[in-house]
Amino acid sequence: MITAQERTDFLSATAYAQKKMMGMGEIIPAATLTTYDQRRRNLIKESARIDLKLKKLYELLDDYVSHVSHITPCHKGCSACCHEQVIVFEIEADYIQKNTDHKKIASDLLQITTKAMGAHTPCPFLQGGACSIYQFRPLACRNHVSILESSSLCDFKYWNEGLIYPKTSAEILLKAGKELQSQQKRYGSADIRDYFGW
Repeated sequence: MITAQERTDFLSATAYAQKKMMGMGEIIPAATLTTYDQRRRNLIKESARIDLKLKKLYELLDDYVSHVSHITPCHKGCSACCHEQVIVFEIEADYIQKNTDHKKIASDLLQITTKAMGAHTPCPFLQGGACSIYQFRPLACRNHVSILESSSLCDFKYWNEGLIYPKTSAEILLKAGKELQSQQKRYGSADIRDYFGW
């Protein structure tokens, strides 16, 4: 439960964050977005191996997110979002398995988890409050950027009250994840915990 004052503070902070989002055109101009879209198209057309294309897509998304780094409270050691549902493409789970010591769980049918998320559901790669596979983290994690004033407002006590904080979204680049997966004739996606365990 949160107090009435905490609710008021959260809603006020969210309203301010929404105003910041309305000004995103000044932070990431339309011409820059067009450039990212063209780079996405070029990446999809490349004949490179899927793991190399996925790595390039991650680098492209990281570059995109760098434009908003000055207006986000996200920082190393802040792991509120690491307890939320993290949907990953099957090709991303393969990428994590290939580049780390972690093996996917053998399963004929992976189901997207419906279990309630919260402080009790950390990502299996969260170690000591930080991501242990940061270099290989999936699109969902790279794109999950809060624009609230403080990371304390990302706490699950707000989430449990149905109060969701605004985040940036690089839809033009996330689209590339689906396109790469489709190129590989792979169509599965699931929560990262379904692939690597709770």
